[in-house]
Amino acid sequence: MKTILIVIVGLFVFFGAIFWTVHEVPYFSNTFQTGYLITRSAFAGAILGFLTSTFFHSPGNDSIEKFQTSALFIFLFLMIAPAGMNWLNHHFASETRYERVRFLKESGVQTSRFGVLKGENLKNDLYYTEFLRNDLVERIRSTHPLFTGIKHGALIDIPVKKGLLGFDFVEIR
Repeated sequence: MKTILIVIVGLFVFFGAIFWTVHEVPYFSNTFQTGYLITRSAFAGAILGFLTSTFFHSPGNDSIEKFQTSALFIFLFLMIAPAGMNWLNHHFASETRYERVRFLKESGVQTSRFGVLKGENLKNDLYYTEFLRNDLVERIRSTHPLFTGIKHGALIDIPVKKGLLGFDFVEIR
């Protein structure tokens, strides 16, 4: 019975993690130091997964069953941790402040899921804005152009929030 419960919970967490991660993609795209956020959250997820697996170990279990339970929870928490940490970061953020950055370029792309039919003229539905912030080239994504008519090298103000976990992100409405 306990094994069935673990499998059912595992399936819900697995598909929930996929759904949640897909939902968080726009926020990941507009978070600075995303790689560092993912690395930290994966480490925290592995530790949390191991600690959770020890809760499900019963005293009489053999080592193979303990390994399987530990591997399952570590894997599930590794999957869910990046989306969860990113959600915590942007959901409980500080007030918006404006940072002055150097504009580099803004480009639009067409993101048709099924390709373009011959003669079809699609409009851009995704825009990437690149700018220089703290001597690093950063890129954010939006569904509409943010800075039309701005020339390369001009100074612009972007709305930045500091997240609960200390990672800055651009809030686009």
